[in-house]
Amino acid sequence: MFVQPHGIELLHWWSEVGWILKTIRDYRVSLFVEIGVFHGALARIIMDQCVDNIDFNYVGIEHDRDHVDQKAIDYSRGLHEFNDGEAEFMFCDALSPAAVSEVRSRILSTGVPAMVYCDGGDKITEARLYWPHLRPGDIMGIHDFGRYGHPGIEVFPDDVRFVIDGGERIEIPELDARILMVVKR
Repeated sequence: MFVQPHGIELLHWWSEVGWILKTIRDYRVSLFVEIGVFHGALARIIMDQCVDNIDFNYVGIEHDRDHVDQKAIDYSRGLHEFNDGEAEFMFCDALSPAAVSEVRSRILSTGVPAMVYCDGGDKITEARLYWPHLRPGDIMGIHDFGRYGHPGIEVFPDDVRFVIDGGERIEIPELDARILMVVKR
């Protein structure tokens, strides 16, 4: 049974959510791009940053609009009404040149750190496509990362060596999370 914050099924451990929020705070991330929104529970939690920080922007990319819970979509629209930070969903193929170009433009248009969080259907390809567009100081997060033999792990260190070798790894205890976070050099 999964936890359902805001009535939306969350497919992350609470410790993983905590590490993501800690990284946003510690590195003063103001643009968070989530690739692979699925139900939208993590999106809904991250969008709360828009309330606390009017300069915070959330962009969620999901191929299938029907996967995202309407509560998450409604919340993103409600943020606009209160003039808080921006939150929106892009319903498209995150691997398409158009999506990569749009995210690249958003990263380049902000003078503060951005974070791209790979959690879609092909995390390794997502990392390969988006990593080159991050600037020094920007962060890449990859969910379901870990060592061989651990349940639920889809991405292994050798799969994303180009990310690990291209930045400084944020140390996260393995028992706390199945996430790789790297600050680009």
